Formats: sequence, C-alpha cells, structure tokens
Amino acid sequence: MGVVMNRLNIILSGWLWAGLVLAQTSKPEQEAAPPSPQDVPQAAGDQEQRASLNISLAIKAKGTGLILPRVEVKVGAETLFTNSEGKIAFILPADVKSIVLYRKGFEKETLKRDILSESGEYDVFLFPLLGDDETITVRGNRKQEVSRKTISATEAKAVSPGGDPVQVIKLLPGVQSSQFDSRVIIRGSGPEDSRYFVDEINLPFIFHPIGARSVVPEELIEDVEFSSGGFGPRYGWATGGIITVKTKSTPPTRSKWTLNVNIPIYSGVYYETPLGEDNSGALSVSVRRSYLEYILPTVLKSQRDDDQGDLTLTPIFSDAHLRYLKTYADGGYYKLTALFAQDGFRLLADAPRSERDDGKVNVFVDARYLTLGVEREYKRDNGYSFNVAPSLTRAIQEFEIFDFFFKISVLTLDTPMSMTKKLGGKNKFSLGLDYEISRVGLSLLLPVPARDDPFYDPLDAPKIAFNENNLKSSLSAIWGSIDYYVGDFFITPGVRVFHDYQIDRSAVDPRLSLFYKANPSQTLKLAYGLYSLNPLPDEASDSFGNPNIDFEKAVHHIVGLETNWSDLWQSDVQLFYKRFFNIIRSDPVTTVDNDGIGYAYGFEVFMRRMLTERFFGWLSYTWSKNKEKADASSPWLNSPYDQTHAMTLVGNYRFSTRWQLGGRMAYTSGNPYTPVSDAVYNTNLDVYQPLFKESTQNSARLPSKTKLSFFFKRDFLYDTMTMALRFGVEELIIGDKTQNIDYNYDYSEQQSSQAIPAIPYIEVSAQL
Repeated sequence: MGVVMNRLNIILSGWLWAGLVLAQTSKPEQEAAPPSPQDVPQAAGDQEQRASLNISLAIKAKGTGLILPRVEVKVGAETLFTNSEGKIAFILPADVKSIVLYRKGFEKETLKRDILSESGEYDVFLFPLLGDDETITVRGNRKQEVSRKTISATEAKAVSPGGDPVQVIKLLPGVQSSQFDSRVIIRGSGPEDSRYFVDEINLPFIFHPIGARSVVPEELIEDVEFSSGGFGPRYGWATGGIITVKTKSTPPTRSKWTLNVNIPIYSGVYYETPLGEDNSGALSVSVRRSYLEYILPTVLKSQRDDDQGDLTLTPIFSDAHLRYLKTYADGGYYKLTALFAQDGFRLLADAPRSERDDGKVNVFVDARYLTLGVEREYKRDNGYSFNVAPSLTRAIQEFEIFDFFFKISVLTLDTPMSMTKKLGGKNKFSLGLDYEISRVGLSLLLPVPARDDPFYDPLDAPKIAFNENNLKSSLSAIWGSIDYYVGDFFITPGVRVFHDYQIDRSAVDPRLSLFYKANPSQTLKLAYGLYSLNPLPDEASDSFGNPNIDFEKAVHHIVGLETNWSDLWQSDVQLFYKRFFNIIRSDPVTTVDNDGIGYAYGFEVFMRRMLTERFFGWLSYTWSKNKEKADASSPWLNSPYDQTHAMTLVGNYRFSTRWQLGGRMAYTSGNPYTPVSDAVYNTNLDVYQPLFKESTQNSARLPSKTKLSFFFKRDFLYDTMTMALRFGVEELIIGDKTQNIDYNYDYSEQQSSQAIPAIPYIEVSAQL
C-alpha cells in the first residue's frame, strides 16, 4: 500500500506542475538531453580524469523504463552492443572523452567524460524518436469479410470521441448514433438488432451513453472489429451488425499503473502486471466512475430561461473489470474476464399533475450488468484449433415515472464453441455450436395504450400490471463455413441452423461471401445472407406476449470494391440493400405480431490514409434511404432511423514525440419526427392533447447538424513514468443546435429544444 500511495503522490504532484512544464521550450527531436542528475553521477570536480574507467551501463526507454537490448555503444573506434537485458560493461580509455549510444527508434545520446567521472554502474534513458511519414504500421490480417473493418487501438484512440478506442465505430460508414443511447443504428437496423462482444462474450451494451466512453478500458484493447452486414454464420440472432472488441492476448512485460482524471466527466484507475517466472500470464483490474451529475445540472440551468421551469438532470456511469490471462507455447491462451457496467440518470422536473409536495415528477432510468466469461483457445500441430468461451451475465433494466415502473432482470448462460481445421494452403473448414439459456424476471405497471382515443390520458387510463420471475428462453445453433481459394477467387459459403425452444421454431440461414482479385490493387467483393432475430422472452410469453410469434428476418445484399491506390491510401466503396420482414410490432388483439416489413438501401465510401508514425485519417460517407410499414396494407413511411446523409472526416498528426493534434468533423442529415397534426382540449384534465396522423409518421425532419471535435495532447516523459495532458472540445455544433421539437401549451406553435452545449475538457493521465 505504501508503494501505491507513493506512486499516486508522484502522479498528483506531476499534475500540479504540468502547466509549468508546458511553458518550457521543447527539446529538438534530433538532440538528446543528457541523463538527469539522479540517473548518472556528476563529475566530482573540474579536474579531467586521466585513468581508464570500468563502466557498466543499463540502458532503458525514457518514460517506460523498459530495457533496450542491442543498443549500439560507440567507445572510441570500438562498437559494442548491449545484451538482452539492456546492459553492457566496458573499459573507458583515458583518451576517450565521450561515448555515443544509438538504437533505431530512439534519439542518439552522447555521454561525455565529465558525466562518466568514475568507475561504476549508470542508468541511461533514451528518448523515443518519431519516425518518418512513410513508415506504415503493419498488422496481421484476420479472415476477410465483405463489410468488416478492423481498427487498431492505437489508431482508434487518436481520433475517437473522448479518445476511447471503441467509440471509433461511430465514425465508420453505415453507423448512426445518438448522444444519449448506449447502442448504435447500423444500415437502418434498430439498435436492438445488433450484437456487441468483448472477445467471445456477448454483452447487453458496450457504450456508455455519456462521456464518450465504452465499458472496456483502453489499455486492455488490441483492436476493434466492426461488421455492418454480410457477416458469416459464426454470428447469429442479429439482423443488423456485429461489434467486437478484441482484448490483448500478450502479457505485459512489466507492471503498470494508469490514472486518468477527466474534467468534468470521470476518473479512473487501471493496473496490470505480468505473472509467472516466464511472464506467460497477466492480471489486470480497473475501476471508473463519472461525476458529471455534479456539473451538468448547473450547465443546463445556465442555458435555460426562467420561464421554462425547474429541471435537474443527474446522469451517471461506472464500470470495472478484472482479467486473468495465461498464454501457452502452442499459441493458445486462457482468459478469465469479469466485467461490470452501469448507466442511468435521474430527471427531476416540474409537473402540474404531480402528487409530490414540491410539484415535481421524478424520472429514474438505470441499466447495469455483471458478466463472467472464460475463454480457452487451443492450437494443435495437426492443423486443428479449438475455442470454448462460456459466459454468465446478469443484466437489469429499470424505469420509473409517476407511479409507473418497468423492471426486467435477465440471467443468461452462453456457451459458444468452435473448431477450425486447415485443409491445405489458405483453405480451412470451421464448425461451431452455440447454446444460450436465459431466465427472465419481468415486473411492470404501465398504462394501457389507446391510439384512437383523442382524450387519452395515461395517468387516468387503465393499467397493465404484470409480475413474473420465471420466464425462460433457450436457443441452440450449429453453424459451419468453408474458406476456399481458387485462383483469384476467395469463396466462403456457410450456413447456420438454429432453434428457439420458447416458441418451438427452427430456421436455416444460408450465407455466402465472394472476393475476386481483379488486379494487384483492386478486389471485387459480394455478400448475400439471411439473418434471423429471436423474439424477446416477454414478446413470446403466454400471459404477456404472443406465443405464436416468429423470428424477425433480414436479407443482406452487398457489392463492394476495395482499391489500394498506394501503400498509404486505400478505399472501399459498397452498395447495400437490406429487406426486412416479420418485424415484431404491437397489436391491439394479439399484443404483438410479425406484420411489419421494411427495407434500407444506399452506398458507402471509406477513403483511408494508412497509419504511419506521423499522420493518418479517413473520410467516411453514407447515403441511404430507410422505409417501413406496419403491415402489407399500410403505406410506406420513413423509418425513425432514416438518415439520408452522414459524412465524417477524421485525422491525427504528430508534430513530435510529445505533441499531437487530432480531431474530426461530422455532418448528418436531420432525423425524422412525426409532427402534431391537431390538438383537442380535454376539459376533464384542463389540458390540450396532441393528435397525430398515421400518414404523417416521420414525415418531418430536424435540421441537419455539423459537429466539430478536436484535441491537443502533450506527453511528458520521465525515467519510468509517462504523463499526458489532453485538452479539447467534444461535439461543438456549428449552426443550428436544435435537438428536438416541442410545442407550446395548445400545440399551435413549434418550439425547439437545444442540444447540450459543448463542454471543453482537460484530461490528465499518468502511467508508471
């Protein structure tokens, strides 16, 4: 505990005088500062040393303290190298007045004779050197999928909202996101139609709706995979897309603490350490908590007129993780992961019909989960590899307003397992089994909806009361695929066969993807697939839903062209068409049915400048249309997810090893909404109530938005510690700031509610 507190004191002290360090002149890239006095002893006097000296050096990287093997040490005319432990011993002749240290990727260091004043051991730290803009970061390739994009954590956190790697998903083609939603909309599919994974663990949500944070600490992330459609049979029970966060499978070489303080949003701490004599294992833990609930109410109050009443908004989020990693000589690994995440808010506002003494209504929303997952990857010399990844997740969602409430609790055991066999060359066969069982508790008290009643009052309407703690749902699936290369073609046929035991229905989803290498720089790609989504347990229950409900369905059609314009520039252009059917809708007779249908089509452009040591970025653009109707006889209407244009430009430039600038600009068309067509005066309630026409559903649009985000980052390197100061602005809206459309008391005039203003932030982080 004493060591921990000492390190925390170093971090806090460094934060207090970080501003003083910023004012100092930056040291040139090519000139190396001599080691600090505490690292190497100074000369005892001005008398020049004439005798030969026995010198031992331990050479490490500045900021991390990692040992540096194979450092070139020039002693007079002799060239020596450090050993695997970064150490070297030599005799310094009397006539040699300096030695030169050099290692690729680090600044050259010259140690003069007056520093090496006597025989002994010296620690020397080399500053990292920024490379040129032509050096491309090369990473291994995973199995190809037509619409899958993989972004490294290094690349993602340099441009993502809040610097969180997983948030990079919101900057890619085909994605829509809301400021206060923990899920995303992918190519017109609803947020509940996609699945979110950390390795092989399926999570209820992966984004916090506030603070631009995901539920996984950035230090744990290797890269982020995103498939907007056309994914293979390995993934099921989704008609939208797949988001997968890949965690690191290599143990760290040393113990590390990371402390993050973001003003005004959150603080967190992360710790990792290697385990075992051979460092084949690792343990990591993190905790993070927001404190925006203490700041945001004051900001909102300052933006609100006095006649708009009193409103208090207190959003919160928190998360934590614990992970054990063990690696094996055959390339396999074992991961034991525990994850916790919570999101929620309380809203306290004036309400004329409130029964509270203060005349207010309290709105409470909370979502949280705790998951425990085990993953074991086996690799065999005979070409077989196996993966088993069971997980247990407890998820709870709650909502309260007035006397109404809704609470659902789900306990899910998921047991995916897969096998891959190499067939020769690049060809391989994959087979997998999935089994998922859930127990659901549902408790609610809600008003019965009455769409055709112009005088409908939810407070006086009949109530639905339901309490069931033993709803059960179980799903099973078997899937298989073959990766087959023939000439310039790469073909992956696959199929997924599954069964839902609650509704006692089975289905088959065929999938196919094809790549054709037209020339060395261009690849044509195609994908087709049928995708199914099982109904929720409450939708299929006998007492609350419809036991005759069926799977929701979607058919994906994709055509794309990848082009490598040079080693630095790549582009990906895709056309897509999605047809939805069997969409689950509410029904006055059967509660829910499968009468909904819809479609989405469009094209996407992704132009990417590859990651180098100085600059990278991309341009993402999506044009799409999304329509739906309640049943076959209803008219086609805009989907609530219909967004015609979405364009994002992102980039990051490193001026030096210590300074970098990153940012993005996003333009999106306004989201659709349903305007009020008329209003009636309810004499019993003494209020006006709105009327809506079905034909005008989602017929109006909010104004389009242009948002600008940017940050500066300054790194400070000490011998065994790195500090970083990041400051910037998130989502500064340029132009119209309308977030939603409201009405006056009798609905005769529209009023716009404004988006939350951009809040500048300062984030201080330290690693030691």
